[in-house]
Amino acid sequence: MFDKILRIHPLLLISAIGFLLYARALSFDYTNFDDNTLIQDNQKFISDISNLPDAFRKTVFLTGADVFYRPVQTVWLMLNAQVGGDNIFIYHFSSMLLHFFAVYFVFLFMMQLNYPRNISLLLSVFLLIHPLCTQAVAWVPGVGDVLVSIFAVCSFIFFHKFISSQQRKHFVLHVLFFSLALFTKEIAVGIIAVCLFYLHFIEREKLVSYNKKVFGAAWLVVFAVWFMMRDSALQGQQKKELSAMVFSVFENFPTLLIYIGKILLPFNLSVMPVMRDSTFIYGIISLTALSAFVFFSKEKRNNMILFGVVWFLIFFLPSFITTSTFRVHQFYEHRAYLPMIGFLFVIAEMDFMKKNFVENKIFKYILPVFLLLFFIISFRHANTFANTKTFLDNAVRTSPGSSLAHRNMGIYFQDLASKDKSLLENAEKEYRLSLSLNPYEKDMHNNLGVIYDTWGKKDLAEKEYLTETQLNPSNSQAFHNLGVLYSEKNENEKAETYLKKSIQILPNANTYQQLALLYQKMGRKEDFEKIATMFKLADNKNQPVESNSGQMKFKNALEAGQYLMEQRKLEDAEKLFISELQKDSQNVKMIFNLGLIYYSAKRLPDAEKVWRKAVEIDSTYIDAFNNLAISLAQQGKNMEAETVMKKLISSNPNYIDGYYNLANFYAKNGKEADARRYISELKKRGVSKEQFLQRGIKMIPELEKLFD
Repeated sequence: MFDKILRIHPLLLISAIGFLLYARALSFDYTNFDDNTLIQDNQKFISDISNLPDAFRKTVFLTGADVFYRPVQTVWLMLNAQVGGDNIFIYHFSSMLLHFFAVYFVFLFMMQLNYPRNISLLLSVFLLIHPLCTQAVAWVPGVGDVLVSIFAVCSFIFFHKFISSQQRKHFVLHVLFFSLALFTKEIAVGIIAVCLFYLHFIEREKLVSYNKKVFGAAWLVVFAVWFMMRDSALQGQQKKELSAMVFSVFENFPTLLIYIGKILLPFNLSVMPVMRDSTFIYGIISLTALSAFVFFSKEKRNNMILFGVVWFLIFFLPSFITTSTFRVHQFYEHRAYLPMIGFLFVIAEMDFMKKNFVENKIFKYILPVFLLLFFIISFRHANTFANTKTFLDNAVRTSPGSSLAHRNMGIYFQDLASKDKSLLENAEKEYRLSLSLNPYEKDMHNNLGVIYDTWGKKDLAEKEYLTETQLNPSNSQAFHNLGVLYSEKNENEKAETYLKKSIQILPNANTYQQLALLYQKMGRKEDFEKIATMFKLADNKNQPVESNSGQMKFKNALEAGQYLMEQRKLEDAEKLFISELQKDSQNVKMIFNLGLIYYSAKRLPDAEKVWRKAVEIDSTYIDAFNNLAISLAQQGKNMEAETVMKKLISSNPNYIDGYYNLANFYAKNGKEADARRYISELKKRGVSKEQFLQRGIKMIPELEKLFD
């Protein structure tokens, strides 16, 4: 009966089995882990098909601040949006169909390389139902891995057809699909290495051959275009050094064993896996078993086994590059989708697959049970992606060492607390767990501050907000919350300082409103009227921003630019500031705001450059000095950051944080005498260790010791 099933038309069989497995995913809701950002938050952009060309000028999250340049994935989401808007059903349905076609193309791929039909179909079904593929299908953001797999496989199919037939159409189709793959996900650059390996070791071509030259020229052109467009989309933000990428690959390479274990023994599945919570035991068992089967297989083709291994490794290695500088690397399972195709070639070369395919008892009795087990595991695991709660329950249960898992669970509870205040206790617990795992997890202290504010614990709220501003000085909300808190306590000067700082980071209608109310309370009528006007401008999202006749007018270009920044029209604001600075190159406030634009886009070198100019023009500009030091520190330029902070202190002798930061710097670097000197300056100004601790600043042991 098993062999009769395999005689069904491949696409029909794949679709039938796949539908049984994933049909209920059509009723799944948002997990609120990237899917809400890609679809709901970006709905205005993706629902307008006229934005299609612009998709190639933006990163996948459309901000320019992330490092993922995947325009074809954005186009795919745009096509879905034309049909269903932000209805998640459409995106689940299209992801499921893509999975079916991806598996079918893998079947054609194996047939193209002359594997028997039954073996090709069986291994394709294995990929179809494999639990590691579940995240790529049932979680909408995973669709990028399915798309790149389709294009990569089609690219190789036509590559193979061309070297066999030398027909121009096959060459053109190979280049087309290679381009689509590369513009879908960065790992597609591995297609070049895989094709070269095939030409050299499978086809036995010379080191320099006709095929290598024609393909090499095409790859070079496509890669150059992709590289330039990606560089433009990243908006000049700081790139990761090649040495750092290589180091992170070696550092994370052991997780390859975890992936191998999940391929044959998928019993430790997780939506947010981290190394510390994963086991290597399954990987060791699986790798040992695989090695034994390969070793004892007499009819294997070593070059094809090596081809499968190369495919597996080449497409896996990029996923080991660490993308976050402050968080433990996550080893998401959907990243195994494309590499697993190489694993199929290794299995296909084993004797038990080649000999007596139908008659062999392994296939008659054991293999159907094996496939059924995988089907059941995938079916059960798919429910993990049903909604936010099921997703996060899996995350914190399977990856208790992931600060990101606890962070997101805390946010989930805090959002629900609008209906049930008792859930704030759950949120607080999760935030504390997140910070215990990663003291640098962003937004956590601000969110804790909001919780304590809600409970009326104003001193604790103040402490958390202040800590957030220290750890994450780009968090405008933390400065806003501090301003509101100080206003409630009638500490009006502090309130004004923090509300203004929030506006400098990110102009916001709500912050303008709070500042206006503060000025009204203080009786500062002129300031109130000015800020009230800015609030009205910021609050009206549909007002034109030009200063032409008949449209909204601003007192000056700075106000217009700040309004554009509030509207998140950063490119327009940047162009305006640059244009105005050509007329008045010494306008320090405009230079400062230009730096904020660069900083928000992660263009740290550009932010550093303009803030450096700002302090050259105005050596008393505290915020410019402070931001320059921050930008330098984030680029690892600690000595320069130290120098800038010293200049800040020389201009502002009572700037307490400057002395503290210098003392901390010297203590960290073992320069006790210098550290003591700045601690002494703090004590002269009546500042004690307890005052910093009350603000939630965690001192390093070396500094705390010197303070005592």
